[in-house]
Amino acid sequence: MSKLRAWLELSRGANLPTVWSNVFMGWLIAVAFGGTVCVHKLSWVLLSASFLYVAGMFLNDAADADWDRKHFPNRPIPAGKVNIAHVRQAGLVLLSLGLSASLGWLSLGLTIFILAYTRWHKTQPAFSPWLMGVCRAFLPAIGYFAVCAQDDMPGRQLLLAYQVALLFSTASISLLARHEATGGSPSGFVSWFACTAPFLCFLGVPASEVESSAVFIATLVAVSIPLTHYFIPDVGTRVTERIAGLVLLDYVVWRQIAPSFVQEDVLSSSGVVLLLLYGTALGLRRLMPTT
Repeated sequence: MSKLRAWLELSRGANLPTVWSNVFMGWLIAVAFGGTVCVHKLSWVLLSASFLYVAGMFLNDAADADWDRKHFPNRPIPAGKVNIAHVRQAGLVLLSLGLSASLGWLSLGLTIFILAYTRWHKTQPAFSPWLMGVCRAFLPAIGYFAVCAQDDMPGRQLLLAYQVALLFSTASISLLARHEATGGSPSGFVSWFACTAPFLCFLGVPASEVESSAVFIATLVAVSIPLTHYFIPDVGTRVTERIAGLVLLDYVVWRQIAPSFVQEDVLSSSGVVLLLLYGTALGLRRLMPTT
């Protein structure tokens, strides 16, 4: 049981609901703008994204083994709970499975950025948060293009703005996480950096088409980010809250496209699914760490 828990800790499986939410949101954008519903394709890209995410976590821990021995000796690899060679092998196997489950150019691109982040995130600290942000921004595109392959498919502006929002939010989380090991406190700039990210979602649609409820929710999300700087002193806890909060960013986007789904359509309840994924992310972190 202890070995299983060690592998779960390495996987950061508690963050998987945020991965599913990002992919699902990209898929919903495509459907909202006229794409054909194909649950089969959605299932495969969700599986592919899950494999690639966990693979990235495994490879990242293997690459950080020496650094963790100094700063996080209780991590599974430096503590001797799992063999580093086995972790690398599992990561490579999952990368292969992730590509096999999708076989798309976006999954291949995500794999390249995962490997780039693993290779350079410690040696190139100025660029590594943006590499992580790009990895996260790939997820909604994978969901979107599982439905739409046409170059002129509508909704691309909203998708792009949503990806930019995810990129900025994830990069700011990565900048914050750097202080988890050092015990320091991030600068005010880092704490406020992601406040504008939710509003970037609105760049994709005319102002007249943005629901007031979406503006209100985006405001709450943006305001909550700097408030955690004052009410949650522990950096690790703030990082955990921010990762789970990526699902709330998905919900902001959902409020924009929700009117596209008629009430009788089962997908009109997708907002509930997103909130359930948020609750799942909060629940799973009781079983395994998220960072």
